[in-house]
Amino acid sequence: MNRKSIQMFAAGLFAAACCASVYYFTQQPADNQEEAVTEKILSKEEAIVVLEEQGYNILTNSEVADLKEQSNRKVSSVKALLTITEGMSSSTVVSSLSKLGMIDDERNFQHRLQESGAATKIQAGVYEINDQMSEEEIINLITS
Repeated sequence: MNRKSIQMFAAGLFAAACCASVYYFTQQPADNQEEAVTEKILSKEEAIVVLEEQGYNILTNSEVADLKEQSNRKVSSVKALLTITEGMSSSTVVSSLSKLGMIDDERNFQHRLQESGAATKIQAGVYEINDQMSEEEIINLITS
């Protein structure tokens, strides 16, 4: 092969590549052509019907917000028995409540007990409490 043959071969490859590129970028696949023909702008109601037929659930923004709020709530309640013995200090009671997972902040709960005067009114006994109870409800329960 001489130089002229190699140049002609390269020119042929270049021309074939150009033809293939033109065809590739100008022709659409058959399935896209069908979609383009059947494509239609749907109204909001029609779109909802089509999506529901395909198994989707359509929610408004307020319904989504309600679902998020419900999921943030605690679903299950943890119950525990709190045993307070005669002479037990309020800080020991607060520590026990924290270990049971019934209060989040020991220091804050202890402060509330002291502020309300309930720290000196804690009654000995066995109390059934759950994690859905507020701090105020727990204080009322163990001081009554």
